Amino acid sequence: MDFKQEYIEEVKQILKSLEHSIMLLDNQPNNPEQIDNVYRYLHTVKGSAGMFDFKEMERLTHELENIYSDIREDLRAIDENILDLTLHAVDVLNDLIEENDDGGASQQIIDSIISLRGSSGEIITSADTTSSTKQKEAYAIIFTPTDSIFKRGINLNAILEDLNELSWHEIIIHNESIPFVDQIKARKISSWLEILAVSQEGVESIKDIFMFLNDSDYQLFPISNKEDFHSEAYTELIKLTDEEANWRIEKFKTFDQKLFLKEATSEEKPAINKEEVLKDLKSVVVDLVPEEIETSSIENKTTGSKSKKNSHVNVSTEKLDGLINIVSELVTFRSEMQHLLSEVEDEKITEAVEKLENLTLKLRDSAFNIRLVPINIMNVKLQRLIRSVSKDLNKEIDFITEGLDTELDRSIITALEAPLMHIIRNSLDHGIESPEERIKRNKPAKGLLKLYSYNSGDHVFIQIQDDGNGIDFKKIKEKAIAKNLLSATKEYTEKELIAVMMSAGFSTADSVTTVSGRGVGMDVVKKEINALRGEIDISTEEGLGTIVTLRLPLTLTILDTLVVKVSNEKYLIPINEVEYCYEEEHSKLFKTNRHLINYENSFIPFVSLREFFSVEEYPEKETVIIINKNDTRIAIIVDDILGQYQTVYKPLNELIQDIDCFSGASILGDGSTALILNALKLKP
Repeated sequence: MDFKQEYIEEVKQILKSLEHSIMLLDNQPNNPEQIDNVYRYLHTVKGSAGMFDFKEMERLTHELENIYSDIREDLRAIDENILDLTLHAVDVLNDLIEENDDGGASQQIIDSIISLRGSSGEIITSADTTSSTKQKEAYAIIFTPTDSIFKRGINLNAILEDLNELSWHEIIIHNESIPFVDQIKARKISSWLEILAVSQEGVESIKDIFMFLNDSDYQLFPISNKEDFHSEAYTELIKLTDEEANWRIEKFKTFDQKLFLKEATSEEKPAINKEEVLKDLKSVVVDLVPEEIETSSIENKTTGSKSKKNSHVNVSTEKLDGLINIVSELVTFRSEMQHLLSEVEDEKITEAVEKLENLTLKLRDSAFNIRLVPINIMNVKLQRLIRSVSKDLNKEIDFITEGLDTELDRSIITALEAPLMHIIRNSLDHGIESPEERIKRNKPAKGLLKLYSYNSGDHVFIQIQDDGNGIDFKKIKEKAIAKNLLSATKEYTEKELIAVMMSAGFSTADSVTTVSGRGVGMDVVKKEINALRGEIDISTEEGLGTIVTLRLPLTLTILDTLVVKVSNEKYLIPINEVEYCYEEEHSKLFKTNRHLINYENSFIPFVSLREFFSVEEYPEKETVIIINKNDTRIAIIVDDILGQYQTVYKPLNELIQDIDCFSGASILGDGSTALILNALKLKP
């Protein structure tokens, strides 16, 4: 096993959690829980960075840890400058873990931190007084490391070094037949440690040191008097005489005579339950515990109760893609089998084919469920973008989200990030007004940006809403006329002007800024959404705002379709778009030139695929398929319906991908290729 790669993947997860906590602190600067979380994440990354030779990362996290240590101890107030510095550091740490940085950027941050910590007036001068009022607490830790600790990528020396961060500690080595230092070098541990420790930061400071260890690796006991060394839980691990217990108490008192001045009580204090400690820790640092440790912790529980926490396994996207490819091939093979055996009249073979079909469907559903992830994983990136852009534009923004638990295929979410960020930039730059302008218009100074997502059938809808000024159609028309895209003498509908806005290179920005004006506009967004088999719709109202709606498929690979025949060709129609089918005589359909049919007391347009593809001869009877897509109805006329087919979607070749009446292609069970129709793009 590649322990370095495992560590890298683990650190990436920690950095995501770190970034999330920083964004929470941006809204709640005095949230002690999130301050503690940031400190622990930094401490965790630092703890093993040196072991895997990430020296710059170790230095940077150490300096950041110092800043947040000051904040935890009320020596410094958290401010926007510290948050900016930490967010920048997260980006640099991501580069360092990928080895894309030579250390120059990290050194700049370290210099800034040193300057910040050394600046006058920043750190409270009464630190000694504040610190001295904190209660010193005594603990005993029974640490029983085994050889497996090295296999789990844990740096034993780093744990022992971290003990120096406590107020005081003393290590008693038991069963030291070989010097303990030599045992560490040889990675063969036969000794176990009894650690006496004093902390002025409470039990959390000790938990931080041992956060990577298994339940079986250590036990933690609070010590208030000699009787705690004779407790039942302590005696199970080591049985001490009165003399040995007194010696330990005296060791504590050599550090501070004021320890244990409270009246001793014979009431036994139970040992801290490691299981609860780890449970609490994992609830805060969900991604910090490697899967190996988490699994073994569950196995070592003796209570017999089931864990309420679901275990998770990190799997690379390459492996998931491989699984999906195999499932896709299996779906195609199943269709081939059905085609080959369709005329075989054998009950056993028919049952076997049905069983294969059922198992394939179950495997397909399971495989695609594995790839589904909540849209929420983009939330931190979007928050950072809004924070950065709003500062550049001197605008105040309230960002509200709803439905972020809606799930999409991981590959779709990855591809969706760029267009979604572009839409948000547009809302902030072109849509939401400046605070002064909003006040003039009797609006709150703070602009509102909302991201809302929901499921509908086999699709996911994502809406980005703002309460800005709406789209300036007058400005769009002026720019379009200047670019010779529109005529100055003609009137255009809002829909036509929105289409112009999405043309290549079109931008209404008057100058190039860090936010916009570089000619990379909504045409790129539209192209990227279309590449995902999605659609984009824009509605706007002057003075009230704009809503951008994205319609996306749940997955890009498997599609349930209706196979239709036109002359000698076969085409596929996504079955979720089909509302109704019926047969009709050709003469009745074409008795007028209006290309309309009466359906449910309303006239809807129809497209004859024979006419569309210039096939001259027509059958006497044809099949009408009513398509309902995005609340828009259109009828398609075909020769016949051959049946349903679960297709493996294939993107179109670059030579024909601009023909928008086709959204993709697939291989049928008989080995032939069929194109997937995009019904709304068929022009009557």
